[in-house]
Amino acid sequence: MLYNEVKYLKMVSYRLERFKIKKDDGNTFLANCRCPICGDSEQNSKKTRGYFYSRGTKLNFKCHNCNASMGFARWLKDFDFNVYSMFALEEFQYKNPGAASLPEPEEKEPQLKTKPHRPSVLGSLKSVIELSDDHPVVDYVKSRKIPEEFWPDLYYAPKFHRWTTEHTDKFTRVVKEFPKQEHPRLIIPFFTADTKECFMYHARAFGDEKPKYISIKIDKKPPPFYGMDRLNKDEKVYVVEGPLDSLFLPNAIAVGSSALHIAVDGGLDQTFVMDNENRNREILKEYQKLINMGVNVVIWPESYKYKDINEAYLSGMSLFDIKTLIDDNTHNGLRAEVMFNQWRKVRDEDI
Repeated sequence: MLYNEVKYLKMVSYRLERFKIKKDDGNTFLANCRCPICGDSEQNSKKTRGYFYSRGTKLNFKCHNCNASMGFARWLKDFDFNVYSMFALEEFQYKNPGAASLPEPEEKEPQLKTKPHRPSVLGSLKSVIELSDDHPVVDYVKSRKIPEEFWPDLYYAPKFHRWTTEHTDKFTRVVKEFPKQEHPRLIIPFFTADTKECFMYHARAFGDEKPKYISIKIDKKPPPFYGMDRLNKDEKVYVVEGPLDSLFLPNAIAVGSSALHIAVDGGLDQTFVMDNENRNREILKEYQKLINMGVNVVIWPESYKYKDINEAYLSGMSLFDIKTLIDDNTHNGLRAEVMFNQWRKVRDEDI
């Protein structure tokens, strides 16, 4: 669909040098830029010989310098695989409105590196490790660079609403709060520490569905933390906001929100890692709360420009460097107060 391809081109256009739209009337599209493949002319920085042009309902790319020529989907896959994975998922939903889901997973030969754990709640779903290598959900997980060791514990619900409401009547009330249009979601289960039963899960949308995350509790008794089934209480525990971010740190749990203070446990060696959002007043309040509680908290250095751990990893930082940065910028007590005030001052000066 031309509209969707143009939308995703505009999404990445700020990274295309001298990008300019020549025509965009809904039926015809033309834009040019310096070719991101060959770099265009080395002698003349104003040369813009890379063109995006519509042909029917499709968008194509052509460079009149290096003669590169391809459809938009192929170009986007090479240019930014992370954005491409979102594009591919949305394209499928556009082309298959009646299905209201991604393709049904193909069965693999039983040669899994790790056998998926399948509590009763997840019984009807396929885990990511069981999907075919070319499945769009596998592309998405790869685009986030989620370590394959965690794929068995991530699930795919092709029809989220139907699956959610089939467990028990109490889910019906929860789902009514959200749009009723059927759509697929990635299911991130929270397991109990002892029996590894799924007591809660986050459902992450692939497209533009709102909200991006839906959280549903099955059992309110266990502490609502992600990763408790993998936790070693004898070692340092990292506490983060997002479940997926916790997969990039050793011995980490996630709260699933910015309220990290609810995970404070005086019997554990804990480091609290907030997202790097010094313009968010709720984040600032949570920082102050953690500092007042006297726990170890990470104050990000000014040079660190990423919002969260996954974004830093996708941008090229190694897991070792991320952990080292966190450990080197962990503070508590008066030192944490001083560093926090400096970090907050940068935010206040920028407003």
